[in-house]
Amino acid sequence: MLGKLLKHEFRATARVTLPMFAALLVLAVLGNLSTRMLEATNVALLKILGSLIIAAFGAALFAVCIMAVVIMVKRFHSNLLTNEGYLMFTLPVSVHSLVCSKIIVSVVWFIGTGLAVFVALLIVTFRVENVHKLLASTGEFFNLIFSQYSLDAAAISLELLAMLLLSGAAICLVFYASLAVGYSFTKSKGLKAVIFFFVFQFATQFIGTGLTILMGSHLDLYVPPNAAFLWHLIVAIIVAALLLYCAVFYVITTSFLQKRLNLE
Repeated sequence: MLGKLLKHEFRATARVTLPMFAALLVLAVLGNLSTRMLEATNVALLKILGSLIIAAFGAALFAVCIMAVVIMVKRFHSNLLTNEGYLMFTLPVSVHSLVCSKIIVSVVWFIGTGLAVFVALLIVTFRVENVHKLLASTGEFFNLIFSQYSLDAAAISLELLAMLLLSGAAICLVFYASLAVGYSFTKSKGLKAVIFFFVFQFATQFIGTGLTILMGSHLDLYVPPNAAFLWHLIVAIIVAALLLYCAVFYVITTSFLQKRLNLE
């Protein structure tokens, strides 16, 4: 059943995200042409037009990143905490499947948004004369990394991937937990959800800052002077912290959806 939920979620969200990505890439192409035009012309009208297109591209970059979060929050809210919730919670699926489907789809679109932004930036800065230099420098970089640090490079790649996925899930879950708690009340649900979001953020930042200071002051007592080992240790700590963060907010979200759900 999780597969069917994922299929439904991807279809519902793709109607917004894919046109958004396409518009960003079109603006990137226009932005590239505009930068060339600004370099080649002295006509005031063309310069103004080119500047407007570049400004529109910058605004689109910002909007795409914001919309990825907005879509994630909106889907959870409208699908589970409004009238649609009456239908969703009558389906023969668990709350865990409902929440996991939202998380998985949102994380995929977060990654898709990052890739779309990266490709758009490559397009807007693209120059034919620089392609060979870029490919050569990229090849040299990867040859250096994998020839001298092959095992560490592979491990670091997996660690960064784990951090990326867990960070996306953490973003989802803090919003989901805030909404689930806020909408368990009968009045001012949206306001309470916002309040709980800031409460959760303050609590996690306070605890995280305290632990960071504590560990930072004692880290040199236990870690040998090895850069690779230190990197792996730091990443392992971050991954463990993200896992704990996700676990706490996942439990809050599913518990309130199961025991305190209020759709009235």
